[in-house]
Amino acid sequence: MDKKAFLGLLVVVVTLVVATAGCTSSTNPSSASASPSASAVPQNIAGYATYTNATAGMRIQYPSGWGVTEGGSNLRVATFHAPEGATSVMVISGPVSGKSSLEELHNGSVNSLLNETSLNYTLVSTEKTTLAGMPAINSTLTATIGGITIKQIYQTTVKDNQAYALIYSTTSELWPKFQNDFSNMTNSFVITS
Repeated sequence: MDKKAFLGLLVVVVTLVVATAGCTSSTNPSSASASPSASAVPQNIAGYATYTNATAGMRIQYPSGWGVTEGGSNLRVATFHAPEGATSVMVISGPVSGKSSLEELHNGSVNSLLNETSLNYTLVSTEKTTLAGMPAINSTLTATIGGITIKQIYQTTVKDNQAYALIYSTTSELWPKFQNDFSNMTNSFVITS
């Protein structure tokens, strides 16, 4: 399987898993939203273009040579892809139904990926962090498809009962090349609504 076809399959599967996973649990209402942190300082990165989506209430910078595909499902806002075709960053956003906590929402999506038998995901690590100045959870996963090993980082945050997820995907071999771009995109992500 070539890397472009592989990435296309991965994007479709991740989108379906995310669309059916998170946003539906019901416990602790106070943890679905958090107070913004003063550390949320938008970055202006030289050589990066800016993508804004007023409907999703977000803005992010991405390498100017990358392509952008908007939409694709009811939750996917945009996918940014490197010219090589085996590297992408997907932005997903949707309302949190019920009273899901950030942990429930994130863990539900990650567990759906881990239970996806065709991709053989492995959870490498999970840590608490921030995204757009909000409390967030960051999970690193690997998977093997058609003999190609990929690495993914799945970041989730919630603000005002709206969930935001950034999903970074590339092959393990290309990860070091794009790690700085992924970090810059995370640092530039802003929730505008």
